[in-house]
Amino acid sequence: MGSQPVTLALALTAAAVLAQTLTVLASVRQRRRQLAVLKTPGWRRRQLRATVAWQASTILVIAALAGVPLGVAAGHWAWASFATTVGFVPVP
Repeated sequence: MGSQPVTLALALTAAAVLAQTLTVLASVRQRRRQLAVLKTPGWRRRQLRATVAWQASTILVIAALAGVPLGVAAGHWAWASFATTVGFVPVP
């Protein structure tokens, strides 16, 4: 198998980063008017960036807290299913 697991992990990481980026960009575009309203009382660009960064961080933390345990469970289940089908003992 060689470097296939590492390559797969890097590809999935790149896909997750791209998905996170697209989610934040879509959110900023959708909330453009709301962000403009925040600028009227005197918010600076730095404060708006911090707000968007907090939103991105919150999405990232929630996704990691949900995704990592689900990924581990799905990987364990997939390995056990594959191993029993092939005739191996399904012990990781």
